[in-house]
Amino acid sequence: YAELEEKMCSNALYARRHEETMFLNRTLQAFWLGYAQRCHHYVKKMLEMELIGRHVKLTILFYAALNAFRGVKNNNGNGSKFVTVRNFYQEALSALQTARELSPWNWTNKVHLLE
Repeated sequence: YAELEEKMCSNALYARRHEETMFLNRTLQAFWLGYAQRCHHYVKKMLEMELIGRHVKLTILFYAALNAFRGVKNNNGNGSKFVTVRNFYQEALSALQTARELSPWNWTNKVHLLE
């Protein structure tokens, strides 16, 4: 029974890591291909995950903040979700400013870009 339980735990961990990697990849792909709405969708999905790595979360928040400068359209194609996306920008900026204090060589230029 202990072997089966250990195998199930490792499978659950594998599935979570696979899901995290997939969403990260799709977020970056959508961002670089210029799909602002799709990028915003995957950022929300990643931030809803419970066990996400801190570095991955900071990277996602950085791309979410960059994506906030593009207008994200509503589902019907009219108007903009700019206010909603702007909240991601504010959250990302505060998180990255904290990260800059802990690791200036990695996050300083990213924070300057967003400011």
